[in-house]
Amino acid sequence: MKGMTNTRTLTLLVAFVLSATAAQAGFIYWNGEPANSTYNTNSSWQPSGTWNNDTNNKNWSQNDDEVAAPDSAPATYPNAQAGLSTTVFANGIITNAYTVRVDDSFGQITTVALRCDVGPLTLTGEPLEFEGVDQASGLNLISASNGQVFTIDCVLSNTPATSTADGSGFHKYQMGTVILGATNAFAGFVEIEGGVLQLACDQSIPDTNGLVLANGDDRSDNGYVDTPATFNTGGHNQTLGPLDLQGPDMTVPRTIDLGGSGTLSFADSSAMAWSTTSLDNNTNNPGPIPLFLTNYVQGTTLLRFGTNFDGLTPAQLGQIVFQEAPLLTAIIDTNGYVVELTSTTPPRFTPVRSQFVAIGQLLVISNRVQSLNLPLHFSLDPSAPANAYIGSDGVFSWFPDCTQGGTTNSITIWAIDSANPPLSNSMTFTAVVGDCTEVSIGTTVVQVGTAGSVPFSLYSSVPLTNVSFEMDVPADYLANWSLSTTNSALASATADTNNLVQILFDFQTQSNQVLKGLTQLGSASFDSLQGVSAFVPLFINSITASRADDSAIGTLYGQPGQVVVLGVAPLLGAAVGPNSTQLVTLYGNPGTNFQIQCVTNLLSTNWQTVWDVTLTNLAQTFSTNSSASSIFFRVH
Repeated sequence: MKGMTNTRTLTLLVAFVLSATAAQAGFIYWNGEPANSTYNTNSSWQPSGTWNNDTNNKNWSQNDDEVAAPDSAPATYPNAQAGLSTTVFANGIITNAYTVRVDDSFGQITTVALRCDVGPLTLTGEPLEFEGVDQASGLNLISASNGQVFTIDCVLSNTPATSTADGSGFHKYQMGTVILGATNAFAGFVEIEGGVLQLACDQSIPDTNGLVLANGDDRSDNGYVDTPATFNTGGHNQTLGPLDLQGPDMTVPRTIDLGGSGTLSFADSSAMAWSTTSLDNNTNNPGPIPLFLTNYVQGTTLLRFGTNFDGLTPAQLGQIVFQEAPLLTAIIDTNGYVVELTSTTPPRFTPVRSQFVAIGQLLVISNRVQSLNLPLHFSLDPSAPANAYIGSDGVFSWFPDCTQGGTTNSITIWAIDSANPPLSNSMTFTAVVGDCTEVSIGTTVVQVGTAGSVPFSLYSSVPLTNVSFEMDVPADYLANWSLSTTNSALASATADTNNLVQILFDFQTQSNQVLKGLTQLGSASFDSLQGVSAFVPLFINSITASRADDSAIGTLYGQPGQVVVLGVAPLLGAAVGPNSTQLVTLYGNPGTNFQIQCVTNLLSTNWQTVWDVTLTNLAQTFSTNSSASSIFFRVH
């Protein structure tokens, strides 16, 4: 029996020890009552005290009953003891404010998590370092229970963890309020999983730290899923990294309280999802997450994302809700500031990035403009480049020609709304045109059997040392081609006429000379052959050119020319002149009388004479004021 008794006693002892070990569960509790003091059960008891590593300072307990009853075994703070992950303050019934001062005179104070179960509590004094992470969550945690206020006026720092799934930093959870009152030095994202994180000074959080507004966590031991999260600037200035919105339920509010003043600046957040994420496969109400803004005063409080209009996407702007004016739309300006769109807001353009357009391409920009006073009227600033156009729908188009190659153009578009009086605004963007080299052949008129010439001109936006091209010549009209030049920059100008219908021209510059801008290369002379009247086109192909530094040239273009060869019969040519004027040119032999007639329908026989003229030169041009959609001319 005696042996059995000993065995039973030993068994009970082992059970007690295991139970005591389990009770610790990685927590250390603030006692605030020295061992030799008398416990006061009055609710006004304030367990203020000093937090340090002094072996004589027994303000701690490994049990959570230090407020309900005197601690039978008060302890010193176990600064380096393994397994103690969470520092808990006043787990009990205290209702009055108390203060705990961090004292590092006995060594640096470190922890891995802070929890304020009962307050109001103010943590003040020397810096407090988070070392490692909470064993259960792998995070640095700070919490305040529902209805409690936990003010931290000491500087917080941390040793960034490498094992956390969502990055090191601080995670505020539970529904109470944590107030940061110092300029802290911790690294990593700040995530608010529930409750309020409030600032009590400017730049309390390091400016490289991003912010995550969530709505709870996946830690089954505390169950704070679906908890609204609020970041309150307290009206102070704060610069942060990017902002993200996360969590399993998009209907639970994520709020930024701007405090009615100050500037809150985030880094470019356009890459952030701002949508629900799956936590333990428990995603509720998935979708884009609204961001509620409260205590926003236009012109007094400033909210910024990045440094330009790219700081948020259009979709993210659509997720912003001004709580004091929920029907207003959020827009972002060219400096990244988010503002309300009101009836007194001038038209707001979505800025356009710098554009590049090659010669031969059409640049089209569909402008996005927001205004509450529709319709809008668009116009181009007078400084816009030639050939640019803006439609009534705000769509901009431009087909630059070669003379605009190599240029950088500042283009301003204006929008005027329908308010009374009207409000206007403009948007300016830059369009860079690629380099261009263009060879052009002129036009001339000759009678059959006579000699003539056509000029060659060059436009290049880059300096050239040589240029060559082939000119296609229809057979039976022109012959005996030769080339002459008066351009002093050229060392040689040659024409290879071995192929009568494809003439090769080559131009080489003098050493240290280049061809740039508009340049006259020379003239090509020819003899016209006997025959009938004809429009003889001169086409350019196979253009090659070189720069002095052998770098790329850009687009190479050839503008064809024309020789009008006149026999006995006259010819008519048509063109559109300035301001869409219709032009008709008569080609014929001088001294001959001609009648030019027109009709608007070729099935009609009622041709009307519009001009009766005796030519004094080889050609004469007339303009017509006809408003007909189509008109036909003949000459006899």
